[in-house]
Amino acid sequence: MHAKLRTLLILLPALSLAACSGGHINPKDSSGLPPPSQPVNADSPERLAVKGYDVVSYFNAAAPAKGLPQHEAVHDGIRYRFATGVNLAAFQLNPARYTPAYGGYCATAMADGNRVDIDPETYRITDGRLYLFFNFVINARNAWDDNPAELKARADKHWAEEFVKTKAAS
Repeated sequence: MHAKLRTLLILLPALSLAACSGGHINPKDSSGLPPPSQPVNADSPERLAVKGYDVVSYFNAAAPAKGLPQHEAVHDGIRYRFATGVNLAAFQLNPARYTPAYGGYCATAMADGNRVDIDPETYRITDGRLYLFFNFVINARNAWDDNPAELKARADKHWAEEFVKTKAAS
């Protein structure tokens, strides 16, 4: 268990350089949207959250589904797509319920203060919250599952510190 976590922690900073947007909106941003109030993993020029996956589908379907351009909403400067109009309506009623933890960055990496890109099909729903994970070379969800309470506490702390830093810099 500890060996897996140690390997993950050694590799994540290197992997984050290749896979991470650096926590900033893409400099080629062509969205025309106002900047978000906090860092969000939306590195496409269109500022598309969760790589276009329907965030409501994580909660109400057997597996996450890709969203469609005709079912799109903008929340806090970020575009969200939905597989159905019903899911779009659910999101519009309560976006905070469906937006992923840590701005959609890898929850395990956030425990060490790193903003790392995710695989939208590697996730956990815990206490009604969507957590997304890196899964390209290493499945970061496995490390999270080994010690979720400690990693969540550390990730919450880093996220709060980063959010405050980002807000202060604005």
